Amino acid sequence: MEDNAKKTVRTRPCSDFTDAVLSNKRGLPHLSEKLADMLKSSEDAKKRKISYSISSLSQTLIKTLSDEAGATQGHLVDLAPFLFGAVLEDAMERRKEALDTLTLLTGQIKSSLKAFSAQAPHLAPYAEHIATMVTELCAMEQGAVASKNHQGVSRENHPLLSAVAPGDTKPPYYKEIEALLSRESRLEALFQAATRDDE
Repeated sequence: MEDNAKKTVRTRPCSDFTDAVLSNKRGLPHLSEKLADMLKSSEDAKKRKISYSISSLSQTLIKTLSDEAGATQGHLVDLAPFLFGAVLEDAMERRKEALDTLTLLTGQIKSSLKAFSAQAPHLAPYAEHIATMVTELCAMEQGAVASKNHQGVSRENHPLLSAVAPGDTKPPYYKEIEALLSRESRLEALFQAATRDDE
């Protein structure tokens, strides 16, 4: 009997190790859908060489992990977007859960600033300005979570915040990356070193 099965292009992300379809249990629906759309093109599904600029520390780490795990360096690079995507989704879930607390804290800060103004009426305009900024901060985070903005900052819609230099801030997903690395891990020390190098 002839095998009439047609070869199809995978439209869902699959493991390079097992060829099994990766599950969506970690809550990656919108990222997975984007990836599936990209893979619909057979050209996008092909493996090809591409060039990235990465730090010498990352190059050394990829080689070391490759040697120790018995995986190719390409496999490590292939896995990176899936692992980073999971970090982004975990960070978004944490930020979503924190919105009620941020709203509560915003109300408490505004109440404290109102009491501050009552004690020093000549400083009331400054206190009101701070209260408005705190309100904008909370609204910015609410909007970012609603739109799945993983960068977490959309200052252009908030005039007072746009006038403030953001300074050296960590990305919203920084906590999730730190949580993956224990204090005893040599990778934690390397991560801290890499982060300092990026600043």
